[in-house]
Amino acid sequence: MAALAQQLSQQAVDQLQGALQLAACPSYRFDSAQDLAPAEGRPGVQKTRTRRVVSWNYGPFQAREVVRAKAAEAGSSVRRSSALAALVPRGGAYAFDLIVHVGLQTFLHGHTLAQVQAQQLAHHGGLKVPVSSLYELKLKFLFYLGRLHQQAAPDLQAYLTQRGSISWLIDGTLEPGTPVFFGVKEAQEDWLLDCWKLATENVQDVTACLKLAATRYGQPGQVRHDLSQRLARACEAALPKAAHFVCHYHLASDVGQDLYQAAQAALTQRGLALRLQGRLKEQRRSQTEWFGTHPERPLILAALLRGQAPEHPLSPTLGREILLAMHSWILDYASDGQRQGFPFDPHLLYYHRRLVQVLRGLDTLWQRPGQVAQAPAALGNLRQLLNDYLADPQVTRHLRCFEQAHRLFERFRSALRLAAPGSSPLRDAYALDPTAQQQVVADLEQLRQDLRPVAASSASPEEQKLRTILLTHLDKYWAYLGLALPPQESAANPTPRTTNALETHWTKSKRTCRQIHGRSKLTRDFQALPAEFMLLPNLRNPRYQQLVLGGDWAQLPNKFAQVPVPAGSFKQWRNQKRPEHCGRLPRSLIREDHFMDNLIGLCPDGTSANGN
Repeated sequence: MAALAQQLSQQAVDQLQGALQLAACPSYRFDSAQDLAPAEGRPGVQKTRTRRVVSWNYGPFQAREVVRAKAAEAGSSVRRSSALAALVPRGGAYAFDLIVHVGLQTFLHGHTLAQVQAQQLAHHGGLKVPVSSLYELKLKFLFYLGRLHQQAAPDLQAYLTQRGSISWLIDGTLEPGTPVFFGVKEAQEDWLLDCWKLATENVQDVTACLKLAATRYGQPGQVRHDLSQRLARACEAALPKAAHFVCHYHLASDVGQDLYQAAQAALTQRGLALRLQGRLKEQRRSQTEWFGTHPERPLILAALLRGQAPEHPLSPTLGREILLAMHSWILDYASDGQRQGFPFDPHLLYYHRRLVQVLRGLDTLWQRPGQVAQAPAALGNLRQLLNDYLADPQVTRHLRCFEQAHRLFERFRSALRLAAPGSSPLRDAYALDPTAQQQVVADLEQLRQDLRPVAASSASPEEQKLRTILLTHLDKYWAYLGLALPPQESAANPTPRTTNALETHWTKSKRTCRQIHGRSKLTRDFQALPAEFMLLPNLRNPRYQQLVLGGDWAQLPNKFAQVPVPAGSFKQWRNQKRPEHCGRLPRSLIREDHFMDNLIGLCPDGTSANGN
């Protein structure tokens, strides 16, 4: 009974607080007659409607809208308040500034809906918008952003046409079991011109998307895409006058994977058979346990390396420290790379190079009999283990092949000028000035000439196979490298040679999703999110802000209010964007009458085809 009484008491307090808050809510009158000039006269009042509106800037208030109607020859014309229409969507309870605030805080700043709700509580002293309403405001933000972007398409097209030399980057991204987000990006301005959510990246759908983008934003002069044959055929079908080229970064990645594939797989398999890593791990564990059971032994290796301690003869304790230091150095093989991933950073090759260097260092140490006498047995075991592994005939052959592939791949990267610049090589466009472009063409031509006499070469069969792989790729994609452009054109507008900008666009969008909910898997997000979600990074582009927003983010509420939206269009848009599994039919089709009969009727008989 006490619990029930406490619950009823709390409900009474909540109702009283709600009544007090409603009573304290200010009321404003919005009359459409205020928009008319005095000479036009005052139309008669058709009706007066009152609704509660929640605004981020003004808080909650009661909006009393006076709707007037004026008789005309073709009928009566209804006039509504433009002042109220600039604050809140027609029939809505949440103002444009609140829609913008929720959208920016969640999508661009990575805040959760609970955090946005707490901001609302702190900003307006007790006002609490339900999380379900905040989620709908998130979707409305994307809805209005997509409408605003489409409305600005003529302005974007006019600007790009005036600037000249339009270049596109096209690509798609997806998560396992989700539809494809296919996007078109303007290379020089770094805008995402448009994005579509497709069941699969097929030629027919991509062709339709490219045609629509060309209609909205103008015909491109050139298009850059990955090595997909589907994208190549779609470009030829949709943009016959535009030259399309392959991404140099994707080409280099494909070449590297093919060059390294055999050696990497064989070396990995041999390492598993010889249990190298397992034995090294066991040795590290046993030596670490030894230091744990002998805390009285002082550790001096770090001080010796920094020059903070006098020279010390090799002792069993120091030898164990050296042993673990060698293990740590071997495991740090990834630092030899440039954070580009495979095949640009062949970590397995880096790992084996460090094994070779450690063995050389131990062989040098073993040439000093006085030092060897003081070394722990584990240090000799490591030397024997590495010597047995690296002396294995199969390991030696695979490692030699790996080094040959690496030298050939690095020569190709150098000729293509794809050396990693700066700290973000995966985001670089690798644009070329005319001088560098001519040099790349000359170096690639020389590389092709050196690769052609494969049969007459004195190289080993493994090296001949590697050269054939590289030559096949060069011959296949030579016409699609885009290096034969006129020098004056490339000098005026050096275009990117990679689709890294679009790949970075996808990466930033995915990172935003992970920041909001903390999940690494984005399957549910990519099933539910509309294609307009991918337009969000455009809001950080200064030129896009100027052309579309008319300034900065502060103009978004006004811009959203100016977007023409028919009644009920948001609901229709939301129903169309509901999550669906890739390859499955919408429920509206499944629930049609005689669905199964119609489904079976689509399948051909087959007997007539066989002539029976």
